[in-house]
Amino acid sequence: MGALTGAAIGVSHEHLLMGVLAGIVGSILGTLAGSKARATAARLFGRDLPAALLEDVVAIALVFLALH
Repeated sequence: MGALTGAAIGVSHEHLLMGVLAGIVGSILGTLAGSKARATAARLFGRDLPAALLEDVVAIALVFLALH
């Protein structure tokens, strides 16, 4: 999905390959960082549910920031 999204953005700026590569790198880094952050939050809360809900809130907030 990262590559597809990157391709769509890249094509709109006439940089298809850079968009695909940026999408791939971004999705990999986001997955690894998100996993580490959720594991850390789960450890701090002592259970996974609050960490999962916090992760959802952060994801929604980032979408709103990206769209504005």
